[in-house]
Amino acid sequence: MSVLMKRLVVFSIIVTILLVSTVSTTASPIYGEKPAGDGPTLVVQKWLSKDQILLGQNVTVFVNITNVSNFYANNLTIREPTFNNFIIKSKVNYERYTYTQLGKGAVLTYNYTIIPESDGTFSVEPTQIDYYGSSGAQYRATSSNHEFTVLLQKPAPSTNYLWRNIMWLSIIFVAIPMVIYFYNRFFMR
Repeated sequence: MSVLMKRLVVFSIIVTILLVSTVSTTASPIYGEKPAGDGPTLVVQKWLSKDQILLGQNVTVFVNITNVSNFYANNLTIREPTFNNFIIKSKVNYERYTYTQLGKGAVLTYNYTIIPESDGTFSVEPTQIDYYGSSGAQYRATSSNHEFTVLLQKPAPSTNYLWRNIMWLSIIFVAIPMVIYFYNRFFMR
């Protein structure tokens, strides 16, 4: 096998791996506002446990609050939004509660579960945190909105990608070897 043939085989294998491999996505945290100043700074991340949500399926809402400053955040009042068209399955750490202090670099994480009662497009409203610095100044941090869609049933997979991959595979495994064969036969005598 010639060097050119080996290179083309390796190239075709790499291209096949890149084209056929699937990309899986997961819900990722959405970062909220980061207040400016010399006081405590909290960053609020909020995300869902699933990208595709089906009607009646449990969905966990995760909230992560991080103190990214070198100051203590005191007397935190955390408010979660209310959910219309949803059943709140776990009432622990939900709606409004207080937390005494969040130290330098500390992280506070909690979650709760919701169950959609109807299909459509919805928004997880921001979590809002009011807190105080050591000087008594009041601060507020909020997460971002996160829109999601609740489906009645799982959508059928798209066939466009399947046919595109079949086309590329046929080009790689049929056309390229044929070109190499004819090139070697007519030009490499």
